[in-house]
Amino acid sequence: DLAKSKVEFNRKLVGCLVTDHPAAFRSRVLAFDGRKNLYTPEAFPEEEKFFTVKPPDDRSTFTLRIRLASVMTMDSLTEWFRRAGSQAEMPVDLVNSLDIALRQNLLDRYIP
Repeated sequence: DLAKSKVEFNRKLVGCLVTDHPAAFRSRVLAFDGRKNLYTPEAFPEEEKFFTVKPPDDRSTFTLRIRLASVMTMDSLTEWFRRAGSQAEMPVDLVNSLDIALRQNLLDRYIP
């Protein structure tokens, strides 16, 4: 399946990113959705940063751009729970980011 192989390749690139640039990622826990969203518990000092990576089994070099798209806090989820019976809108982006982080944790632990 083409979509699955693309996600696997993207995950490999992010793995190379962390390996090739340890100073930028040494204290960061990353959660990547396999497509374009990379979540960290804290923002990078720069709003946009470019990294060059070269997978070991590939002749190509790739430039990855990481930019701050948004800042999410648990406050919006807490507020949603407080208003559970009302018309409050669920913070979907936050819930999705938590889902990705939890799945990434499982991938890192149980899939080589």
